[in-house]
Amino acid sequence: MSDSLSQDALLVHIHALAAGIGPRPTAQAAEGAAHAYVRTVLQLSGITNIEAQAFPTRTTIASAVTYPLITALAGNILSLFGVTGKLVGGCASFFAGYNLWRLYGGQRLPIEFLEPRQQSNNLIVRIPAARPSRHTIVLIGHVDTSKKRALNDPRVRHLMLRFSTLWLFIMLLNGLSQLVQVAGLRWIARIIQWLSATFLASTLRQAWADERNPYVAGANDNATAVACLLGIGQYLRHHPLHSTDVWLVFTGAEEVGCVGMQHFLDKYGRSLQYASFIDFEMVGTERIAYVTRHSGLSYLNTYYPDHESLQWANETAKAHPHLHVSGQAMVMMEEIGTLRGQGYRGICIAGVGADGWLANWHQVSDTVENIVPSGVERAARFVLAMLRERDTI
Repeated sequence: MSDSLSQDALLVHIHALAAGIGPRPTAQAAEGAAHAYVRTVLQLSGITNIEAQAFPTRTTIASAVTYPLITALAGNILSLFGVTGKLVGGCASFFAGYNLWRLYGGQRLPIEFLEPRQQSNNLIVRIPAARPSRHTIVLIGHVDTSKKRALNDPRVRHLMLRFSTLWLFIMLLNGLSQLVQVAGLRWIARIIQWLSATFLASTLRQAWADERNPYVAGANDNATAVACLLGIGQYLRHHPLHSTDVWLVFTGAEEVGCVGMQHFLDKYGRSLQYASFIDFEMVGTERIAYVTRHSGLSYLNTYYPDHESLQWANETAKAHPHLHVSGQAMVMMEEIGTLRGQGYRGICIAGVGADGWLANWHQVSDTVENIVPSGVERAARFVLAMLRERDTI
């Protein structure tokens, strides 16, 4: 039987997704085609218990930014109508800021019910242990891709967290300036209010300007993750763990705010409250790391893996030095943010570019030609080693 974790085998899946299907926008036909490819590969491997979980989602991250910004700007218009208007307007800006803060950490937005939505899916596979199970481990990889994003450009991405934190600060300042006018200091507060409102309007314009950019092929982000899950699934189909159930979750709608993971937890969160989660993100690089600190998408959204998962990864790395995997802090936000924000255990396995950043992140250069196949293989084998380590406990 061929080695499903070899770099050649994994590269077949990456080619099929990133070059064969190409860009895979959330809730569009190509995302469905990616899930269809995953289903076909699994079925050919003898895995037939595949669940499709449909859910509604926004189709672009711009939508998640737009509605809070419109709410804040509408509040500024209401502030023109007396004390009550200023109170409502100030609270609207605070509420908008709260929504953005949750978005930057991968959490559900209270305002999302206003957004137009379409259907996406998660594909869920459960590979049972050979004996009565003592552990459950959930492996995650998203199938959808993003557009090219201006703030991910290597020339300016060092400013990413500063800008997103500034947007939060300006939104809160806008709300505060409206509330202050109720108590006095009207002229100063009014100037601050309308200057900040102008900045928010400019931010809204920039968010939609970004939407004119093309979707990227998503070879690294995140066909590499899907390949790892498929390879591990094929291996476990023939070599199940002794006492550990393994779930494979191929999520949709990750690029628009981790929506697929949010809906997965809605359905299975209670039964998986003691499970461990491992997320693959962009592992098509020479250097592979387990992430010890995530920036989130602002300075106010930092999150960490739980202590147990971090110790588990440390011990696996020490036991398998030939895989050359180590811990590193990263500027990123992904589905572990969603999980940790809701109290679940989890850790992310990510690729590290030569400059210490995620390689070709939301850039048109995210193509198969820029993948390091050996890195994908080492990431998959490292996680398989983690599974075996846990299985011995």
